[in-house]
Amino acid sequence: MNIREMKKIDLHAHLNGTVSTQIFIELCNKFDIDIPNGFDLNSDLQVLNKVGSLIEYFKPWDIFKKLPIGYECLTVMVKSAFENLKKDNVSYIEFRNSPFYISKINGISLEEALVWLIESIKEQSYLYDINARLILSLTRHELLEVNVNQLLEAIRKVNTDNVIVGVDMSGNEDTKLPYSIEKFFLRAKEDLGLGITIHAGETGNHENVEWAIKNCGAMRIGHGSAAVKSENLLNLIIEKDICLEVCLISNLRTGYVQGIEEHPLKVFLEWDIPFVLCTDNPSVHGASLSDEYTLFLNHFKRADILEKMYERNNKYSFWRG
Repeated sequence: MNIREMKKIDLHAHLNGTVSTQIFIELCNKFDIDIPNGFDLNSDLQVLNKVGSLIEYFKPWDIFKKLPIGYECLTVMVKSAFENLKKDNVSYIEFRNSPFYISKINGISLEEALVWLIESIKEQSYLYDINARLILSLTRHELLEVNVNQLLEAIRKVNTDNVIVGVDMSGNEDTKLPYSIEKFFLRAKEDLGLGITIHAGETGNHENVEWAIKNCGAMRIGHGSAAVKSENLLNLIIEKDICLEVCLISNLRTGYVQGIEEHPLKVFLEWDIPFVLCTDNPSVHGASLSDEYTLFLNHFKRADILEKMYERNNKYSFWRG
């Protein structure tokens, strides 16, 4: 099986985590970005070995959240991400990114931040012949500070080409959330027709997965590793045909899974749980989607599933073109 040459789809990849490390270094120098004390641009933009917690894992975002500075800077970042995808034969991707921090650091409106993202993705999609769509991924701490209803109205105004296909929530799962967030996801799904995927159960709390499905209408779950702790939850996932976005290398690097032999995917396979293989942050890991596929094949020996991975991704993607 020539994995590198396989046509691929990635349904869980953060835009900043797909941009080449060297591009971030160059942009930091060009825009004289304030580097936090103790941060080494040559080593801390990647997580190449297992760390002890998600807090350690998110260290590269100390820099990521300071860029882009201006639309041209964003274009450079998006172009880099597409170059990496093209090398790995990825033909469709759903990028995750938040417009709120772009709006804040550039002093522009939320609508304009969305237009920046949409136009840069459309331009590079055409140049690289990759169908790329956007999932707006809001961090849990961000939701305590922003008006999510404002985001819904902005999407309604600017998403005429349906580049935005879904909404997501990521970040520390222990963060207390406003009750209104459930209504936000339901409105996004019912009023705007967007797909709902939520980072849940990435670490130890399986109740977050159940909440995302039952209360927020999640159609996919980012990671969902903790679902193995509850047979009732596994049955719910099967009953509602919820797809888990499994990111093997990410789970190993965060330290949640100590070794591939302990990964919950073993249980998901036994239960025939719907899942797709994704990268999460390929440039941060120094690993491509082909590397994810290779790790899966080498350990789980399920070439039959890998051969149908493209078909699986098509089934669970949020774009219906």
